[in-house]
Amino acid sequence: MLDLYFDIECIPTGSPSDVEMPEITAPGNYKDPKKIAEYIEKKEIEQDASRDKLFRDRCFDALTGEIISIAWAIGDDAIQTTGCWNLSREFDLIQDFFDRVVFGYPTHKRLFVRWIGHNILKFDLPYLWQRCVLLNIKPPFLIPKNARSGGDHVFDTMIEWGNQYDKSTWKSQSVLAKAFGLEPQETGGADVYDQWLAKDYEAIRTHNILDVEEVRILHKRMML
Repeated sequence: MLDLYFDIECIPTGSPSDVEMPEITAPGNYKDPKKIAEYIEKKEIEQDASRDKLFRDRCFDALTGEIISIAWAIGDDAIQTTGCWNLSREFDLIQDFFDRVVFGYPTHKRLFVRWIGHNILKFDLPYLWQRCVLLNIKPPFLIPKNARSGGDHVFDTMIEWGNQYDKSTWKSQSVLAKAFGLEPQETGGADVYDQWLAKDYEAIRTHNILDVEEVRILHKRMML
């Protein structure tokens, strides 16, 4: 069995203009053209901010987002990455991830992998599987998107720390990392899209690596 520590970073596809918003009209009791114009201008500013958030949130849906970075480590091996800084197409970076995991263990025709990460059962694993389906990529080993944490296929540190059936016990990785005495990261997942826009790919890569480094520490502490 290979313990595969794993994390992905995603961005929304398209542009904010793709987000449909309701037409803005002034209340019926507004008669003064100047007040009507001022009202509409104010609401347009508010709507633009709302549209931007709705657009950014599209990254969480595999139908409207894409993977731009993957970081992983097998056991205690060095953390590896692939992403938009070395491969421009999502198809290529996902295939590169699979190829490099398999290449590290060439004697295995079909690897038996235990995926380890934070919130991977609710996000990373189903997202990766869905993107593979959409891009017509055949994974070389099982992506256990419907598995239960703690078994042979998946160890999800979010679920293992809390209760699988009680969302109130699910803590973010940053909260657990702080509780475990780890140094806080300078940036988080919410910064990835802005970093991508700024072409600050090294910042994305660094954050992705630190996520895997953190989750490996969390997993090992939980296994004591």
